[in-house]
Amino acid sequence: MRAILFLLMMCLIPFNSYAEKGGRWASSSEDGNPRSKKKTKPVAVEEVDTSGPVMSLPSDMVVSATTAAGAVVFYTANSRDAVDGAVTTQCDYASGSVFSLGQTQVNCWAEDASQNITSSSFLISVIDDVAPIITLPAPIEQDSSDGLPVIVNYSVQASDQVDTNVTLVCLPSSGSSFSVGTTMVACEAMDDTRNTSTATFSVMIADTTPPILPPPEEPPVNIAPVINFFMPAVNTVFQAGDGLAVEINASDADGFIEYCNLYKNGNLIRRESYAPYQWNSNMDQSLAGLVEGSFSLVAECFDGLGLSATAELAIVVEAAPVAIVANVLLDWVTPTTREDGTYLAVSEIDAYEIYYYLADQIDTGTSSSIAAQDGLGGLVTSYEIQALASGNYYFSIATIDTNGSVSRFADPINLVLP
Repeated sequence: MRAILFLLMMCLIPFNSYAEKGGRWASSSEDGNPRSKKKTKPVAVEEVDTSGPVMSLPSDMVVSATTAAGAVVFYTANSRDAVDGAVTTQCDYASGSVFSLGQTQVNCWAEDASQNITSSSFLISVIDDVAPIITLPAPIEQDSSDGLPVIVNYSVQASDQVDTNVTLVCLPSSGSSFSVGTTMVACEAMDDTRNTSTATFSVMIADTTPPILPPPEEPPVNIAPVINFFMPAVNTVFQAGDGLAVEINASDADGFIEYCNLYKNGNLIRRESYAPYQWNSNMDQSLAGLVEGSFSLVAECFDGLGLSATAELAIVVEAAPVAIVANVLLDWVTPTTREDGTYLAVSEIDAYEIYYYLADQIDTGTSSSIAAQDGLGGLVTSYEIQALASGNYYFSIATIDTNGSVSRFADPINLVLP
């Protein structure tokens, strides 16, 4: 508390009268002898303010970045002293400053009139959690004058309020061949912090093949149907165990399609009498569970007058990839200090928490809690994770003490399982 000086003045209060009322004087005799009965003099009593102000700071803050520079962050920091009342609070990063991406420690202090200083700090974390914005073209419509696929070029843009290097992928890509009908183009944009957004737009290819009419001076001539495979696309490669879906386009310029047959290596799969002419693994057993190798599909369609046309498609089936399973042994050193630098006894360690995940699945990893001691009282410093499939993995560990406090996870270790 602030120093307060009380002067006791003999000229205002007689010594004897003050003592009779219970007061005490700090005194000294004129001759230096404490037992002297000579008249004594009053001495000043001083009280000193030794307590610093009490600070009121915000809790640790997490703020979304608004630009590549970070974000403007406002906060309130106050201090109050028991003697001086409200006092000025100073911080090394002022409220309203621009805080860059990442974590910043804000250090604050306050001083009262007696030069008692109190200091404290809090954290401001600026994160990029906003996904990019995808700008799509309007639905695209083009004509196919021969009923065959058409090459379509388009432009898609992606922007992000924080990152300038946004990864944008669209499938099918610009410049691809689009078959007759409507195809949805799926786009995905990802920024440097793996925030992802998706969007789609349509590409419609209209078959504008002109009808083939017989010359007027000749008797009508029956024209054979026109057919082609709509799906699967040419050169599509399948894996063993896949199911196959087939659809063909069939038309007849001077009549109608009576029916279409589909053959696999010369064996009839099924006759389809109505458009759309489709076959799939749910309805046709021979198209389910493909076996490694190759075979041909032949579609044959007949019009109302018995004329037919055929289309053939070669199918290649590759062997299915074999998943490689491996065990991973993790070793660590028993910690002896806490995060604040104080000593951590082995008896204070209750357990460890291990967290591992695939590189593209950081938020959906696997967590395992491991006791710090085995059944015989020995220290546990290793753990085996079993049956991991191939992939790019990251492993991290945290310590849990007997009070339930959990440390920060250690920097992750990367391991690629081929």
